[in-house]
Amino acid sequence: MPPSALTESVGTAIVAGAEALLAHRRDDGAFVFGAHHASPLNTAGALTALHFADPEGSAETIERGVTWLCETQRDDGGWAMRSVPTEPLTTALAAAALQLVAPRRAASAVRAARDRFEELGGSAAVPEPVMAALIRQFHTFAGLPHEGAQRRLPLELLLLPGLSRRLLSLRLPIYAGQALAQSAHRRRGPAG
Repeated sequence: MPPSALTESVGTAIVAGAEALLAHRRDDGAFVFGAHHASPLNTAGALTALHFADPEGSAETIERGVTWLCETQRDDGGWAMRSVPTEPLTTALAAAALQLVAPRRAASAVRAARDRFEELGGSAAVPEPVMAALIRQFHTFAGLPHEGAQRRLPLELLLLPGLSRRLLSLRLPIYAGQALAQSAHRRRGPAG
């Protein structure tokens, strides 16, 4: 199939996204976005993206990220930003990323994180449906058990920019990505 303007545009966007992601990589394996300290949540997301995009070409970067996550895991088994108590969202996503990219090497870290996640209340301790859906999505990626089914996120909400910005705020890109993925992969009836 010859390239079209759309496929060329998508290819350009993928390259730009990969370059932007890798620009936030530190030598120690952490990923830092903005003026924040190194974030286990950002690092877990970056490792997951690299795994799906190019696991062989990203092997060294993924390995460093795994090392950083394992070294920064707290004594209670969880993760969070510095000076913040252990968080269920960060702990769940870091555990899922480690299970996905280094299941044998990080097995004890994943076990400790899963135990801590349950102690924190599991997905029920995350009051925002979009963030709870993100946990389920990452757990699905990693083949980890999770609570409940993946609820449908209405893509139509994005047609109301004022409402979607007000309801979702900084979570808008996560919501949009999940809703688009669900829309692309959902079962369709006989009419299409």
